[in-house]
Amino acid sequence: MEAEQVWIESPDLTAAVIRLPERRIFIASVYIEGGDASALDDACDHLRKAITKVRRGAGTVVDIIIIGDFNRHDQLWGGDEVSSTRQGEADPIIDLINEFGLSSLLKRGTKTWHGGGYSGDCESTIDLALASENLTDSMIKCAVHRTEHGSDHGTIETVFDAPWTAPTQTDKLLLKNAPWREINARIARTLAATPVEGSVQQKTDRLMCAVSEAVRALTPKAKPSPHAKR
Repeated sequence: MEAEQVWIESPDLTAAVIRLPERRIFIASVYIEGGDASALDDACDHLRKAITKVRRGAGTVVDIIIIGDFNRHDQLWGGDEVSSTRQGEADPIIDLINEFGLSSLLKRGTKTWHGGGYSGDCESTIDLALASENLTDSMIKCAVHRTEHGSDHGTIETVFDAPWTAPTQTDKLLLKNAPWREINARIARTLAATPVEGSVQQKTDRLMCAVSEAVRALTPKAKPSPHAKR
């Protein structure tokens, strides 16, 4: 699995494209300041431009995941408890959802923020997990994680059923222990049995093939490091 950051001109948005064998996933982490309509408009505009650019250059299916602290209320994700006076403040988010066919993965009304000062009796839904249709259909779980991390925002855990083929690791050669005399002898034997005619490029290719084959065949393989990262 490979990932590449997508440049967005905002300190509050971070995005990347995850490359899988037959698909791409655009994933964005979002923070939008509360009570600032222009911040919401700017964030949605940045996301819209980034998604469009990635899809135009991908040449394959691009799924979408947008997660983060949106600081906006709406009955679509907050449930019937959201006051009618708050309706409308999240319209740019809903427009983005409709434009790209996104769905809210959290169960409607799930409380993601707990506050209220000393009383601690205030809670609301202002953190969202949005995904496109293919990912929504393959979602196994999306819920607030049971472990508390000392924040007034709950950690949202999302699990998808997205099978992919793990890449095979190539053996690393232990070149410091390579038997260079045997390697040189094997190269010489291979070249002696190789035709000498052809262009400079053909001769070079035959030489490199003989060298590579001898080095890989006779050099001991290094054991994988237990500390190596994936």
